[in-house]
Amino acid sequence: MATTQAEKERSKRWYEKNRGKRLVQIRKYQKENPEITYRSFKKYYIKYQRERRKTDTRFNLDQNLLRAIRKALKISHNPKENIWLKKLGYKMSDLKKHLQNRIPEGYAWQDYIDCKIELDHVIPRYLFIYQSKNDPEFKKCWAIKNLRLLPRNKNKLNYFTGFRNERKFQKV
Repeated sequence: MATTQAEKERSKRWYEKNRGKRLVQIRKYQKENPEITYRSFKKYYIKYQRERRKTDTRFNLDQNLLRAIRKALKISHNPKENIWLKKLGYKMSDLKKHLQNRIPEGYAWQDYIDCKIELDHVIPRYLFIYQSKNDPEFKKCWAIKNLRLLPRNKNKLNYFTGFRNERKFQKV
């Protein structure tokens, strides 16, 4: 059954009038059903990332750095991958030692290599404002003290369902 223009307008007006109420309902549903929320999000995630890499220079920078860190920690003899870490001002051995001391309970270093746990920021990346690797905020965001490891699903669920907004952040 096709909706008429009048129905669309009425629906739009209702949404504008009740926008805050509707967003509260959506957030509540997401918190009560994190697995369902994550599954529906995951469907569109890959396509979204490809498109965003083309248009968002900061996102592209972050993704390149995450890939470089993972490769450097896995291989650790590739000088190309260590270039990123030199820009950040710490050594591969320091980063590896820091992350190994913060592995979640029940996990091992091999789980990071196997992508079961992943790199997370204590203070989320979106709170930092930078556009290039030369910005001071970039170095603060990727500071060794701001990095930790979290189980993959928990990291993605926390980000998507908004738990990061409720977390109290510590200064780096």
